[in-house]
Amino acid sequence: MKDLFDNESLRRTDEAIMLRVQAGRKKWLNPVMIAVTYLGGGVIWWAWYVFIYLKNENLSPLLYFAASFFSAWLLSSQILKRVFGRPRAYDAMAEVVPLIRRPKDLAFPSAHAACAFSAAAAILLTRPPFEGAAALVLASLVGFSRIYVGVHYLTDVLGGAVTGVLCAAGAYILFF
Repeated sequence: MKDLFDNESLRRTDEAIMLRVQAGRKKWLNPVMIAVTYLGGGVIWWAWYVFIYLKNENLSPLLYFAASFFSAWLLSSQILKRVFGRPRAYDAMAEVVPLIRRPKDLAFPSAHAACAFSAAAAILLTRPPFEGAAALVLASLVGFSRIYVGVHYLTDVLGGAVTGVLCAAGAYILFF
């Protein structure tokens, strides 16, 4: 599986997107994207879950959200990163300057994106449509922030998004 990213066309596309995003950074937007990337990995979602629990006083959705989120984190950060072994964008491209401290783990899939999309999909599956749509927009922003701050390629984020949605769907089948 480690040679999946040896595809020249895929690598060139990922690198071109990364360089375009890096070149388009705006000084005023940098702190916003840094905040989104840090908070979007867990804090925002757990606050949302607790709010839902306090509003409904029903433990079932909270347990579902926890199972979805934890499984996305476990699968993406502890299993798939080791299977794929993809280096971070800043390790592969000298031009990439991260805006945050360099994570020490591997890149594919993005665990931040996996967790954000598992949370968003869980909200989409269990809450009113408007709330689900807002969650998907926020998860997309978290995913983009990972590229913007220079720690993931687009395919890392897309892999994380797919992982997160699949974990939310799997947990949904188990809980409902």
